[in-house]
Amino acid sequence: SSIYTTPVIFPSNNEGKKQIYLNTFYQYVEVLGHDGYKPWGFPLGFSDSSFQTSPILYDIDGDGVNDMTIIDKNANIYWVRLGDYGQYLEDYHVQVPKLKVRKDWADGMDPAFLDSYVMTSMFDNRYEGKKTEKVARP
Repeated sequence: SSIYTTPVIFPSNNEGKKQIYLNTFYQYVEVLGHDGYKPWGFPLGFSDSSFQTSPILYDIDGDGVNDMTIIDKNANIYWVRLGDYGQYLEDYHVQVPKLKVRKDWADGMDPAFLDSYVMTSMFDNRYEGKKTEKVARP
């Protein structure tokens, strides 16, 4: 599968040799060792996931070894234990709730706090074809 995010290169094993940590666009988490081979347990698959952010390394479980977090398009935050094999850390899984934003969220805002060339919505066509003047800030 294609890779749309920046991989992380970091020394992870006891020898201090760098490994490449990445997630593919469709459902897979990959680790490539310093020799180009994948450690046992990788790739790790997450069904119906699409990853559009780079992985982050952090020791979430406090064992002294970095774990990898990945976030999918549905705001699922997954944690994977690194080491000799990949293990999904289900206890640390979180899904960020969706935020509902009203279409008219900016109505009534003080114009001094909005730049005149900024559209508050992709559907905002009030300024289409018009040249606007910048609002002086206090």
